[in-house]
Amino acid sequence: NDTMDALNIYFRDYMREEEMKTFQQNILKNFSLSNIMNNLTILNPNRILVYVEEILDRIQEKCQCSFSGRTIIGLYLHISCLIERLVIGKEPAQYPDLETFTQRQAEFIQVVQDSFAPVCKAYNITLPVSEIGYLYDYIEQGSVANKADSVAEIQNDDFFDVHS
Repeated sequence: NDTMDALNIYFRDYMREEEMKTFQQNILKNFSLSNIMNNLTILNPNRILVYVEEILDRIQEKCQCSFSGRTIIGLYLHISCLIERLVIGKEPAQYPDLETFTQRQAEFIQVVQDSFAPVCKAYNITLPVSEIGYLYDYIEQGSVANKADSVAEIQNDDFFDVHS
């Protein structure tokens, strides 16, 4: 994140805001690719990375929020490994108090299911709500860290309020 801030300062006179955003996304994507290549065993990391990028873009767009670089890198790795676990048929993680999560975060669950639809169709997999719970927790932790670090601002943090 510190490096991204330095890049913003250095390149602000040379790139428009949209170009800088694309540049940052490409850096995060390439950094994530090297981590993903070390963790995936059967799936094509390049193909998975494209799916994950689309998933994260959809979630951020539908939630009207922006994840920090640290959160994005973590999500790239987590979602890539999640997809592989689902493809090979590993037992999904059990999420504590799944019923309460399902009731309180129905909108978020729908956003994630819609965002994952293309990859679920491509690999003939189903995304369990328990796994969505862990994605929610990861995103919520990132948004709390963002507020504390003033690195990135969640535009609609009420959407991620666990206690609502």
